[in-house]
Amino acid sequence: MKGELVSIVTGDGYELQGLLCTSSKPQTDDKTSFNKAILHIHGLAGNFYENRFVSVVADELNAHGYTFLTVNNRGSGVLSELRKCTADGLELVEVGGAREVFEDCLYDIQAWINFLDSQGDSKIVLQGHSFGCYKVVFYQSCRSDPRVKALALISPPDVFGYQYAKYGGRFQSDLELAEKLVSKGKGTEFMPLEAYLYLIDANAFWRNLGPNSQMGILNYFDPQAPFTELAQIGIPIFACYGTVNEPVVKEPIECLEILKKKSVNSPKVKTVVVENATHRYLGHEKQLALLIREWVNEAL
Repeated sequence: MKGELVSIVTGDGYELQGLLCTSSKPQTDDKTSFNKAILHIHGLAGNFYENRFVSVVADELNAHGYTFLTVNNRGSGVLSELRKCTADGLELVEVGGAREVFEDCLYDIQAWINFLDSQGDSKIVLQGHSFGCYKVVFYQSCRSDPRVKALALISPPDVFGYQYAKYGGRFQSDLELAEKLVSKGKGTEFMPLEAYLYLIDANAFWRNLGPNSQMGILNYFDPQAPFTELAQIGIPIFACYGTVNEPVVKEPIECLEILKKKSVNSPKVKTVVVENATHRYLGHEKQLALLIREWVNEAL
């Protein structure tokens, strides 16, 4: 994966970085065509480069004429310091997965899409891995961005199902603790390490997992879950899982069947199970890259 380090500023002032991988394949001069790009959104507390499959997917898509942009967002790392532009100049703000408010992903994704648009890429695939899948579905359901032509969901987790399965009866008491801390103005205090997969503060825990959470997007755990955001997506969707240690409480094939059934407005949904692959697709990167490239060719 070879590219150019690029930087943008979000609508609310955060400076973010990413790697822009452009294709050496000549662009067409046909004015009726559009440049095509894939925007990759990483998972919980991740970053734009750590998963090896990102590099392999980028190379595969570049070889077939697509731009590939893999980016950081304000949820990168468990705790990170980002520069923020304010009326008084630049300041350092502590963010990262431990302090991220889910809805703020709208600012991050919008800014990166605007960047690709400014580069002349007018047909964009939003690709999420793990927690990033929630973000791309949420963004498109809220914004109906006409520049986004398709979604790719790589191993979307079942956040609520996994939380209940892993932490059992203490989940409710942890929610009560988070609510209490937030109500007392102590939302920046961290929750007990046993409460969540990563370090997380009370504000983020309560906003992201409480009764007003926006993260029930792919709630396989609850048979009554409406999948409201997914049902609003009116563009093609690709979704896949491995079969080893995926963060879902049902079998991957069952999750994909539910996802396909709930995608009622998508004109085309393709689902794939990658046998013996883990959540990070280690050793199965080329297989994943070929699946994504073939689907992108179909969707665009």
